[in-house]
Amino acid sequence: MKFANARIFFPILSVVLMLVLASLACNLPSASSSPTVVTVAMTQPSVLNISTPIPSSTNYPIPTITSTLALSPTSTEIPATFTPSQTATITHLTHPGTPAAYGINIWDSDSSVTAAQHRPQGGDYYNINLFERPFNANTQDTYFPQVDIQKTSMQNGTPWIYGSITLKGTDPSTNQLDASYALELDLNLDGRGDVLIVTNQPAQGDWSTNGVQVFEDPDHDVGGNYPLQVEALPQGNGYEQKVFDSGQGTDPDLAWSRVDPAQPNVVWFAFKPALLNNSYKWMWGAWTQMGGLHPELFDYNDHFTLAQAGNPYPGNPNYPIKALAELDNTCRWAIGFSPTGNEPGLCPLPATATPQPTSTKSRTSTPKPTHTKTLIPPPK
Repeated sequence: MKFANARIFFPILSVVLMLVLASLACNLPSASSSPTVVTVAMTQPSVLNISTPIPSSTNYPIPTITSTLALSPTSTEIPATFTPSQTATITHLTHPGTPAAYGINIWDSDSSVTAAQHRPQGGDYYNINLFERPFNANTQDTYFPQVDIQKTSMQNGTPWIYGSITLKGTDPSTNQLDASYALELDLNLDGRGDVLIVTNQPAQGDWSTNGVQVFEDPDHDVGGNYPLQVEALPQGNGYEQKVFDSGQGTDPDLAWSRVDPAQPNVVWFAFKPALLNNSYKWMWGAWTQMGGLHPELFDYNDHFTLAQAGNPYPGNPNYPIKALAELDNTCRWAIGFSPTGNEPGLCPLPATATPQPTSTKSRTSTPKPTHTKTLIPPPK
């Protein structure tokens, strides 16, 4: 799972105000200034509230997710519907550039470590729509490095927002990224995905709109009644509206992708802020899947029972994975604001550091601080 840097504020009011204003300024999107680099690690801190764990041989705990209700913005930049044409001529008016070196990172579990044991290292939490399944169905004896997410990054700005997904590797036989890769965006911080940007078998080298698709959810039923949480079947029709398809849509330059020229295991996305209604704060996570994602089935855990989906951990009654196989995803992190920890789907925040006692000159002996051990479950 994940954590982020904690901020410590001094009690003096003037200092508090200065720090708050500085924090807000740093979180606003900017094209000219470089934001602070934030790394969100994939370990699950013990400070999380723990609910009933998914049955498994290792009994991994699950962080509690609380749903919230908020109005979802309605896009005015893209038409409600359009029919892609097989003969349409695409004329591009603008083109993404080179992403900056900085970014916000979410790190994910490395299943190559335990692939020989036909299981992931950790991080599969079906009850909250988190999957770590870069293996084939029924046997889990084939590992797909081109599906195993190692990290996803995001760079907010204008005229382009850049995102990336770093995979463990490429297809061993072709050295290609031959799966589907996606960024899911939550624009109103309620846990319900609002925009899904997908690239299918992304182009090598230069930026391209070929194979890039953007989906939206006008009826706001992604995730059913309780986003991310398991519900009775069936729930919703997922992302039912395709608003961009390989350059076709109101804006032919809306979204692009490419494989990093220097790193064949990294896929990049570039999209315009208009896709997010120019929102300055939102959350994102990443997805990968062999054979193509199914936007109409989001959230996946609302459309399959545990027995149908299977479980990736040996010793679990539902082992091995079945209907939900050859895929991976991450939890989400914040863009443009400092999360509180209560946002649904958010990567866990770190434990607050305990101040160390300072030495004082005194004839009265000072008790030595006691030490405690904190157990951290396997990473996602």
